Amino acid sequence: MKKNLLALALALAACLGLTVPASAAGGGPLSAEEGTKHIELSADLGGLSLEDVTMRRPWTMQYLENEEEEEDGWVQEERAAYGAVRRDTQFTVRHTGPADDGTTLSIYAACYLNTSGKEPLYSWLDWPGTACLTKSGAFAASGGDLEKYGGPVALRAGESVTFTLPFDWYAKRGWDVTVELRAVMDFPQYDWTYWKTACFRVDESAYVAASIKGPSAKEPPAFSDVKESDWFRTYVEKAVDAGLMSGTSDGVFSPGRELSVAEALVLAYQLHSQSSGAALPQAEGPWYMPHYQYCLENGIVDAGQVGESDLSRKASRFDIVSILDGAVPASRLEPVKTEVAIPDLAEADPYGDVVYKWYRAGIVSGDQAGRFNGSGSISRAEVAVILCQLSGL
Repeated sequence: MKKNLLALALALAACLGLTVPASAAGGGPLSAEEGTKHIELSADLGGLSLEDVTMRRPWTMQYLENEEEEEDGWVQEERAAYGAVRRDTQFTVRHTGPADDGTTLSIYAACYLNTSGKEPLYSWLDWPGTACLTKSGAFAASGGDLEKYGGPVALRAGESVTFTLPFDWYAKRGWDVTVELRAVMDFPQYDWTYWKTACFRVDESAYVAASIKGPSAKEPPAFSDVKESDWFRTYVEKAVDAGLMSGTSDGVFSPGRELSVAEALVLAYQLHSQSSGAALPQAEGPWYMPHYQYCLENGIVDAGQVGESDLSRKASRFDIVSILDGAVPASRLEPVKTEVAIPDLAEADPYGDVVYKWYRAGIVSGDQAGRFNGSGSISRAEVAVILCQLSGL
């Protein structure tokens, strides 16, 4: 795919508010805003907006600067974040322009394959290339298939179409793919097209977690000990609004208070149950025993790692990482960097494997010198930051 076309296809995860650079029209009579303002995208997400299930980590794609060049012509480019959706998510695209403008709207799906298996590096797939949505509701890649399925969809003003993206084409092959949904507005009178695009990947765990959380219209709670100027204010508000943390008393958050191991297990339960939907078991003893039992039953910790005698002591930074690591799916800890060096911890040391994994995933970064200080305690404000990172908040 040539770079000048990609420059027009600026991907936004929610596919809203996209504008094409004004110079792209080559001096034509339409402005950039007029070129795309009549493309409207929505999806059947059970009451959630597309932003509620957005995976905010950027991905990287490869493409040929010139399609006629050899392998050394590959270029890497950072792309926008993509949406996490169910496999059967229904999308609706509507043409909302005036009836007399002569434009038509077509839908295409382009596919990118993760070629690294580790970091999210996606390359253009030659087959089926750019598939066009047909009148029968299927996506077709060749001219013969287009005719077989009634030709391409060409929406006029006021018309809409509902469809699902063809993820199954690739899932059957075990491929990790991102599908780029393209809505193309054709202005035949000006011999020009305008594009809106959005990228999606099937991620059931991220979707389920967002569904359980649900869209929130309420204002985040205010705490008397969390000031507007505090560096952790945004993280505290997001963690509390998502139901991952709560205040220590009415109107008080206690951001500087150190956590106990028992409180770390409560946080692990909050994270894990958002995707599992499982309830707390019955357990006798102190208030935290049901959370401890839940973590044991769900393999988040084992009794050898965290015994009952540990629950009342202060949690170290090692404790927090090792406990919460078992509470989130592996997809939340995909690496975003490869070169990691921690001055006070070797990867072969106890806890080294999980701490290095978290550094590579960008969840923690240590102090100014990169040290992890694993034996030290951790505050509620610092944990709020970690929870936001793990949850993509």
